[in-house]
Amino acid sequence: EQEKIFFELIDKQIEIEMKKDYSDYSTVRLICAKLEYLKKNNLDSEVNKILEQNIIYPEFRRILVDGEIRKRNFAKAKDLCLEGRKISEKKLHPGTTGEWQQKILEISEKENNIKDIRKWSEVLYFNFNHDMKYFKKLKSTYSGSEWTDKCENIIEKLKKSDIYGGYYSARAIAEIFI
Repeated sequence: EQEKIFFELIDKQIEIEMKKDYSDYSTVRLICAKLEYLKKNNLDSEVNKILEQNIIYPEFRRILVDGEIRKRNFAKAKDLCLEGRKISEKKLHPGTTGEWQQKILEISEKENNIKDIRKWSEVLYFNFNHDMKYFKKLKSTYSGSEWTDKCENIIEKLKKSDIYGGYYSARAIAEIFI
């Protein structure tokens, strides 16, 4: 009976929170309380059901993605990340969008999918302030002769894309030359 009261209370509070603007944080915390209880009582099928019902929240989508990665179901994990990326872009959450892109890159590396490693390394390089770790990851997928052309393309793209008056591109190009 106490369990029933607990779930009713949580569900009622979730319903109240979801009607508010900017309710994601509170809603997620309430759902987490529910999940924690279910996990402690080894009700894994209920846990998965709630995770799937609340997949719009990145916290729960991440858990499902990690589960698919553990099962080595990389295609499903990537699909979940791509869907998460679309949601975060719609909500204008660039940090979360970047996290999904990083997760896709991580999965691509586990698969040894060179095409996707190249794609997501380049996307992340340009979206994450020209972070050299993505540049180096991208470079590692090319042979010497292929890399020369690709590197020139990146430099040209940097020269054309700087909306900040040249500083960011100049810094990125200098790092490439170094």
